[in-house]
Amino acid sequence: MRPMTDPEIRGIISDGIIAGTDSTANTISFIVYYLAHYPDVKKKMLNEIDRIFQDDKTRPITENDIHNLKRLSMAN
Repeated sequence: MRPMTDPEIRGIISDGIIAGTDSTANTISFIVYYLAHYPDVKKKMLNEIDRIFQDDKTRPITENDIHNLKRLSMAN
C-alpha cells in the first residue's frame, strides 16, 4: 500500500462535495417540479405552513413544528 498522492486526495474530496450537493440539488428540483405540476398539493402545503407559523414566518423551526407538518411527513 502506497500513500495517496495530493491529486488523489483532492479528487476524493471533490467527489464527496459534488456528490453531496448534486443529491440536494436534484431533490430540490424534484420538489419544485412536483409542486408546479400539482397546485392543489402546493396550496395544502402552504395552508399548513400558514396554520403552524401564523404571522411569524421568520421564527426558527422547532421539533414540535416538524411533528405538526403532516405534509412534510408524507414525503418520507
